[in-house]
Amino acid sequence: MMGKPPTVETPLNHWRQLQIPHDFASIHEALVFCKAQVLQLGQQGFIQIKIADGDYYLDQIEIDFFSDRVEIIGNVNNPDRVQLHFNALNNRCGFLMQRGNGIFKIDGVTINGMLGFQGYGQWADESYGAGVMCLHNSQVLLGSQVRINRFYYGVAARYGGSVRCEPGVIVQFAGDAGFFAYAGSIDAQHCEAYHCAHLSDGLGFGFCAESGGFINADNSRAAHHHMAGFYALTNGAMWCHDSSATDNRHGYMAIHSGVLTCNSINQSTNAYQNFGYGYFADNGGHILANRCLGNENSQGGFFARHYATIDITHAHANHNGGAGYTAINATLFGNGAQARFNQGDGFVIGQAGFLDGEFLMAYGNQGVGFNLNQCQAFMPRARGWKNSQGRMQKNRSWVATR
Repeated sequence: MMGKPPTVETPLNHWRQLQIPHDFASIHEALVFCKAQVLQLGQQGFIQIKIADGDYYLDQIEIDFFSDRVEIIGNVNNPDRVQLHFNALNNRCGFLMQRGNGIFKIDGVTINGMLGFQGYGQWADESYGAGVMCLHNSQVLLGSQVRINRFYYGVAARYGGSVRCEPGVIVQFAGDAGFFAYAGSIDAQHCEAYHCAHLSDGLGFGFCAESGGFINADNSRAAHHHMAGFYALTNGAMWCHDSSATDNRHGYMAIHSGVLTCNSINQSTNAYQNFGYGYFADNGGHILANRCLGNENSQGGFFARHYATIDITHAHANHNGGAGYTAINATLFGNGAQARFNQGDGFVIGQAGFLDGEFLMAYGNQGVGFNLNQCQAFMPRARGWKNSQGRMQKNRSWVATR
């Protein structure tokens, strides 16, 4: 028999645990109790909602108050033992916070969407909620032992919402994006996103910053996504230093004035074995790829077009299926970039593109080292040898090599 709901002295000046399902039958009932007690918490007061191991079938849980002294905790040693199954139809979320509301922390749980996900990349209509959603200046901390599966968005922050993730949060089988900041912010360092796809809409990103949103995804990993591992668009910005992207269409993608800052700091940012490009910038997108690696990608290492820019300072593009570096009506800049053993050319600059860098090197590529067509290239001390079709091919281009 469920115990009598606990009462709280006035004020509560100590830590207190509410057990689910012993003290309350559901998380929702425990949150209602906490909301009623928020104003009674003293300076040392803190309430933990503790969920016992098991499977729980739930509707959306909206946290409609703010307190940094309330947390929801499952099993922090094994979050697979606390399975929270949410109905994701009608755009419902798992945990929803809006209008400045939120709690201190959620940890030790696996959050699963139901009914919206109909198979890899297949989604029911109007099932576009998130496992954890913060809207309109709301905020929450996700602990390292949070797992989110089969929600259209794993972690989402919109319109001033903010989510901070401790290292270790994992999102799998989302639709549009695993971590999604739309005019909001997410701290997702050392986090992971896998298998995101919405095939009919051409979506599927690991980490996505859009419409002025910001994500810190330093040291994070994105793999097996339909479109891109790390994605910034429409003035969205992302830090993804020392990160890795593999088996996506593109590893890193920036369009429409989006900015990705993925410079290597303590270890190499690495886009490898993607079935498109390692780094793809289009329509005014910007990628800072200082000392980054773009290896073994099917179409090429680094690609920019339509007024986009990529910083390729000391970057490496090796063993790609196409060219190492390409700029079509776009700009590549930076000293010391290397292109080795690519199936295409080392560097391709065309259609009013611009290449600006010293000490560039093209070695052992199947095409030419530098393919320059109707472009400008400032490339003092460039080196190119053992390329199958020669060092340089130039057509109606202005080139400075000294």
